[in-house]
Amino acid sequence: QEAWQLAVVQPPRVHPRDILVHGHWYLEVLAPRLRALAEAARPFADRCRDITAAAALLQDACVGVELFALRAKQAFGIYAAASGAAPEKGLKMSATAIREGLALIESLDLAPEWTQWTGISWPTSYPYGYLWPAATLFFWRRDHQIVARGIREACYLNLYDPVELGLPFSGYKSPLKGVARGLSSMFQWMPWIHTYAGCLSGPQGEPVLDEVNTLKTTPVPIAITDKSLL
Repeated sequence: QEAWQLAVVQPPRVHPRDILVHGHWYLEVLAPRLRALAEAARPFADRCRDITAAAALLQDACVGVELFALRAKQAFGIYAAASGAAPEKGLKMSATAIREGLALIESLDLAPEWTQWTGISWPTSYPYGYLWPAATLFFWRRDHQIVARGIREACYLNLYDPVELGLPFSGYKSPLKGVARGLSSMFQWMPWIHTYAGCLSGPQGEPVLDEVNTLKTTPVPIAITDKSLL
């Protein structure tokens, strides 16, 4: 969806990896909105923290509010790092938000069978366990890795297997997946299209994410240098 700009479950967006192509729009439109969103969400999260101390029944709902505020903060940091406006500060902001978010999720004491990687694809937006991406903050951490490592692949750590999505109940899934994996491996060595190689097949196992306590906070050198955003 992201690689091919198909709005299946979410509207198309400009990924942090591509923000330099839209530098002016980022500086004039996106950065001020992300900062405003992060600032507006924080007071609600702070109020929720006080409420949960007094009423445990509201914990789930309030953790959601706090996670939203942290995601807004993390997104602001990621885009600031990707654009070059605040490379190290932005990644440190992202890393802090990830650690705080995981601590919040841990406080919910969710049952492991709800949050573990299942290894079984299912044709939904959450193919390997509904709560696994949320409990691990998979998408937060993947965005962080993409920016911190300067990754250009359009489908880095892709979760969505096109065969599983297109032919979930076909009796020919196994050979089709074999063909897709072969093409994916071949495309990795081909100029111009190697960046899309990961789009052709899903994961062979649980994606490897950087350790939370050692998240990289020094990104590759990039271009925009307007420091006023932070």
